[in-house]
Amino acid sequence: MNFSENTNLINTSSSSNSLAESATFKLTTATLPKNNYGYVYFDLQKSVNLMIDINPSIFDDLDNDTEKLLQSIIAIAMTSITTNSSTIQVDVNVALSKKMN
Repeated sequence: MNFSENTNLINTSSSSNSLAESATFKLTTATLPKNNYGYVYFDLQKSVNLMIDINPSIFDDLDNDTEKLLQSIIAIAMTSITTNSSTIQVDVNVALSKKMN
């Protein structure tokens, strides 16, 4: 991927907004166990928007199904907990956007 001279990744996100305050993070992690080993979180919408800002034609060659998949997933979160001495439970949440006609 080529970065233009005008691309400034430092200014692409606001440092004043914490992840814990993010509505998308709260939505995606709301039903995950709270007593866990931490979260793996991926905000797909923000990532796609950032990639388009960097390279507006990055998704030009996508097939229709892949484009619809990227448009339907808002974020993904996962965590794990130990349920007993021999079992680890992994939970994954996928936040989806409503169908657009």
